Amino acid sequence: MAEVKKASPGTIDRLLDLAWASWEELPSVASEIDDWTFDDQITYVAEWPLEEDRLAVLEGYEKSALMTESQLHRHRLLKSLVSENRPILEEILQP
Repeated sequence: MAEVKKASPGTIDRLLDLAWASWEELPSVASEIDDWTFDDQITYVAEWPLEEDRLAVLEGYEKSALMTESQLHRHRLLKSLVSENRPILEEILQP
């Protein structure tokens, strides 16, 4: 797990926003990625581990009790979205 450092509520909100946007767009990405250039496809796949790292950081903030109630709620919604869209991601990441 990523090392947890103290973060401001604004930082956590921004991480939640970024993670939500990335996971929410997966259905669109899946429907469009075949039309992308090969370089864009490779870049997307190569950079995806950064999204997984972001999830790990958020999980660490939750476990360290650094999230507000609102952030905890958003994090629960994010985890649900991740579960829903992970099969789409796995399809995108298949060679």
